[in-house]
Amino acid sequence: MADAAALHRLSRPDLDLGAYLRLALSELDRLVGYTDASIMAYDPDVLLPASALSASARDLAYALHACRNEQLEPDLLKFRELARTPAHVGVLAHREGAGDPRRQSPRWRELVMPAGHRHELRAALVDGHGRCWGALVLLRDRPPFLLGDARLVSRAGRIVARCIARATVLPPTADGPAPASGVLILDRRGRVLDATQSGRAWLDELDGPGAPEQPVPVAALAMLAGASRGADAPTLRLRTARGRWATLNAETLTDGGSANRIVVVVEPVQAASILPLLCAAYGLTRRESEVVAATLQGMTGKEAAARLKVSTNTVQDHLKSIFEKAGVRSRGELAYRLALQFTGAGETAHPPDFWD
Repeated sequence: MADAAALHRLSRPDLDLGAYLRLALSELDRLVGYTDASIMAYDPDVLLPASALSASARDLAYALHACRNEQLEPDLLKFRELARTPAHVGVLAHREGAGDPRRQSPRWRELVMPAGHRHELRAALVDGHGRCWGALVLLRDRPPFLLGDARLVSRAGRIVARCIARATVLPPTADGPAPASGVLILDRRGRVLDATQSGRAWLDELDGPGAPEQPVPVAALAMLAGASRGADAPTLRLRTARGRWATLNAETLTDGGSANRIVVVVEPVQAASILPLLCAAYGLTRRESEVVAATLQGMTGKEAAARLKVSTNTVQDHLKSIFEKAGVRSRGELAYRLALQFTGAGETAHPPDFWD
């Protein structure tokens, strides 16, 4: 009964991302218990952290080290690998002798053991459609994580994934326009060396593990980890603490062939780049997402059917499913719900009626 109650409390799709991550760590402590823990929200298309929360304070060096390990170093129980397993959960435990995972895991040797922990449970947070919306690390000194713990976290992980996804489609709380494109200059240790005025404005909203005087966004650290080793740095989409959408890109500045500075460009999101993510957050299928795109372009049901090479009845069936998943009743209401992601109009505005 206690497990069922904790799993029920985890289901809070009405909370913003920051509040939900705090709730998730609290309920997971009740559910399985840990000495320390961290949870991350991902852009599911690139599997990079856009936001993160730890149960204990983590300095900038630790956060960057963890990002580099996850992206670049061969290791055990990587989140990308766990996302492809049936349970999405893996456990490492301290063992004496040749079977000790410290012999195989740089993460274990350099991050887990120095902090005094002896047992690690890692989980990819995957929804029912196979999309990975985040990752979880639980650490214990003792006792070890058992099979029952892993099963509970596997069940909880699906709930947490859905709630992180739904947090991405809540209306923003910010008033006024987003800052213009901004630039951050970071060194290889993750410190902000310089920033444009707009870059500083974005820093005030981005989620980071550093102290207030060093507010490096988690997303920038993730991209820095790849850029500093010459790896490709994909565009990362994220929501700020005030609910605005932004994209981050990183590139290495070189001097004499050695990487010594990382340029991170933060920009207001373009609607076309965020629409697939919003559709994924509502759990829409590929075909349903195509119907949404056609609808937002002002197409009639007949025009959408012609484009997708299906019948108008099929388009209507898709729309009914879309309305149910998004919690709306019409195409105009759907357009309004999605438009809130970009305008920050809030719930005081009225939905348009041009498709109803």
